[in-house]
Amino acid sequence: MQTGCIEVILEDLEVLGPAKKDLKFLPKDTSKASEHLQLQYRYLSLRLPEMQRTLRLRSEVIMKMREYLIKKHGFVDIETPTLFRRTPGGAQEFIVPTRQPGNFYSLVQSPQQFKQLLMIGGLDRYFQIARCYRDEGSRPDRQPEFTQVDIEMSFPTLDGIISLIEGLIADSWPEGFPELKIPFPRLDFNTAMSEYGTDKPDTRFKNKIQEVTGILKDVSFPENSTLSPSSCVSAVVFRDSSEYYTAAVKNKMKTLAEGCRVKKNSEVKIDKKGKWITNMKLNEKLKDELKSILKLEENDVVFIAAGNRTDV
Repeated sequence: MQTGCIEVILEDLEVLGPAKKDLKFLPKDTSKASEHLQLQYRYLSLRLPEMQRTLRLRSEVIMKMREYLIKKHGFVDIETPTLFRRTPGGAQEFIVPTRQPGNFYSLVQSPQQFKQLLMIGGLDRYFQIARCYRDEGSRPDRQPEFTQVDIEMSFPTLDGIISLIEGLIADSWPEGFPELKIPFPRLDFNTAMSEYGTDKPDTRFKNKIQEVTGILKDVSFPENSTLSPSSCVSAVVFRDSSEYYTAAVKNKMKTLAEGCRVKKNSEVKIDKKGKWITNMKLNEKLKDELKSILKLEENDVVFIAAGNRTDV
């Protein structure tokens, strides 16, 4: 162990607690250990070098965050209660019974009320590494229990908050990780919705939504219906994907479109010979305009959807 400082030379050894011979997996060989098995035998998985590195890395990052907020920006680390009264609104809460009949506690969703009291009480810069509990079992993208860096400050500005968080992440960034550049790229809400269709986009996704209303507003879709004046037409291009767009994929896309509020949808497939395969009525002029705006090449696939601007 790295924390050891004494070397012992054995003269005699008596084994008081022999290890089992049928260990489910060895800490040095986890190739056959599934995640479920590692969680079941947690005491073995904690010995894994990767797990050790992760826990030590987490500890190091939290220490640097505390130093940054306390020493450089005058924040106070305050631990707030976990047991609280029920607060209607937001997520469902976990209930903790008491010995008094009819009374109970709720595990806090966040330290919101406590940090507001701190602000009123004159502690204008507070933070803590807070545990939060939310009973949202029906939502697979949520955790019932998680840790967050909870920060509150009085009289902040938008740029001040952004600068503080950028500095916090940069200052606690582990050594040996890819270089971190600040300021971080910024994306406003309208741009995120128009290019990615979500307010929390994964910017690594390069197949952005592109509006082509000006080109296709008068084009008939397979449904042979016209668009309303407030509608828009959007396109998503997948490069070099023509050979992967099979009938099975097409059927899945059709099913997906039926479950959305998109009024019309179609696709354009350009084969290796440059031939356009589509059920839309596109003349050569429209093809050239689409090719220019979307930078289409051979073997590309374009998905096109039309409908209300908030739905497409």
